[in-house]
Amino acid sequence: MMASQNHNFEDEFQMDQEEEQRNWEELNGDILLVIFRMVGIIDVLKSVRFVCRAWRKAARDEPELWIRIDMTNNYYSYEPFMLMHLTKLAIDRSRGRLEEFWIESFCDDELLQYLGDR
Repeated sequence: MMASQNHNFEDEFQMDQEEEQRNWEELNGDILLVIFRMVGIIDVLKSVRFVCRAWRKAARDEPELWIRIDMTNNYYSYEPFMLMHLTKLAIDRSRGRLEEFWIESFCDDELLQYLGDR
């Protein structure tokens, strides 16, 4: 019985290998924007760049992504200094076009001054 279970697993693996490969670089910019907004700003800043060059470029250069920055998702696994660094990075990516900004729990006068200066 164990051999047949292994055989089924191998068949599934082979089928997965034969499926059409996805080229993540070919996704439309509007679709990427939706994906990036769903994963959240922190993950866009920290993780999205590792998917492919097109995603890294879109995450860095897409102006629409940085017009509204929502840092209200309580990122309890991050130290406050890391959250401040990532927030400043997000503000910088807005390149002066930031229209809406939400933050809670880790904001201080220095960050508000940083935001105001940009």
